[in-house]
Amino acid sequence: MNEIKASIRPRRSAQIAAFFLASAVSLSIAGSPAASASPAANPETAPFAAPLVAAASAASPAALPYPGAPRLTSLVAFARTWAAKAPWYVYGGGHGSTPGPTGGGFDCSGWVRYAYWNAFGVDFGGGSANDVMRSGRFIRTHSPVPGDVVAFNYEGGSYGDHVGIFVGGTAPDGRPAMIHSPHTGDRLKLAGFGYGLIGYYRYVGATAADSGPLVRATSTSITVPASTDKGTIVSVTGRVTSGTAGVSSGAVRLFARKSGGAWATSGEVRVAANGTYRLTYRSPGTAVQLQVKFLGSGSAKPSTSAARTLGVTVRGTSTSISAPAAARNAQIVVVTGRVSGSPEVIGQTVRLYTRPNSNVGWTARLEAKVNGHSNYTLQYRMTGETMQQKVRFMGTAHAKVSYSAVRVTR
Repeated sequence: MNEIKASIRPRRSAQIAAFFLASAVSLSIAGSPAASASPAANPETAPFAAPLVAAASAASPAALPYPGAPRLTSLVAFARTWAAKAPWYVYGGGHGSTPGPTGGGFDCSGWVRYAYWNAFGVDFGGGSANDVMRSGRFIRTHSPVPGDVVAFNYEGGSYGDHVGIFVGGTAPDGRPAMIHSPHTGDRLKLAGFGYGLIGYYRYVGATAADSGPLVRATSTSITVPASTDKGTIVSVTGRVTSGTAGVSSGAVRLFARKSGGAWATSGEVRVAANGTYRLTYRSPGTAVQLQVKFLGSGSAKPSTSAARTLGVTVRGTSTSISAPAAARNAQIVVVTGRVSGSPEVIGQTVRLYTRPNSNVGWTARLEAKVNGHSNYTLQYRMTGETMQQKVRFMGTAHAKVSYSAVRVTR
């Protein structure tokens, strides 16, 4: 079943089969799930004193989900991942020079060795279920937490026949759940337990922090355009990550503020399965700072992006002019034209300049507003002499100043 040194304690296949049949009906024998999982009477209260059976490993264990992750919680997540893979039980599996599957799978103690190596970076070495219990690295506990080792004897003694990893919760049959590699012909799996339980065993290097929730630290990125026109709806995009992996659940909230102002909420969306998000924001026509906060989830901590400035685009403009070629003295001259290049020109000011000839300076005569069609009209009274005329669009924070060509009225 799980013994590497068969000569120490022979196993009979009939006994093994009898155990798993008995385990399937243990609720009727051992009472309620809680009672069936209770530690046996007269438990050992100190680590076994036998020396650790250790093997030097050239390879390194797999990394925890993130730096500082709680190790017992990580061990359970690792165990569930392998249960989903469901490798076959292999007698002696997991007892190579480096922890890991051999022959495509594990026996029970080889599986526990591999799981603890990945979570804690320690190698208990090759050996049986009893060797794991007596390695000097585990202590009996009456307050089990997910990730502890569960040990069994199916003949009424204290010798370790079988070990698995307690994962918390209940199995489909309603009993406490473990993940173990049971016997030849079966796979690594989640299963209920109760019958034959010796007790729960805590790794001596584990601390209370190792049983904390698997809540990852995150980082949130943000991308916004450098500038845009007033009233334009822009996309605010980014990604929430933990390490290099995208965070697949939770929401992000967009905040905006003008210079010197307070942050105000401006939208919220759920992150996509790969951690990306897309929010929209309507430009108010002044420069604003935008920032996104990931609100966190049951498995990921909140994080806030850097603040990015969304400016307002200052567009170039073009001003045209039309004036009569000739006019009589005291006649009203009508000067018209158009300012184009930006929607910001509407409602803004144009100014008419005139001069009698090129030898004198320009004189500002009058102003008008650009109408809703981007056109303007200016009128002045002719003085009886030739007049040069030009129009200046006065510009705004978002539309540049521009001058028309010079037109002459004689």
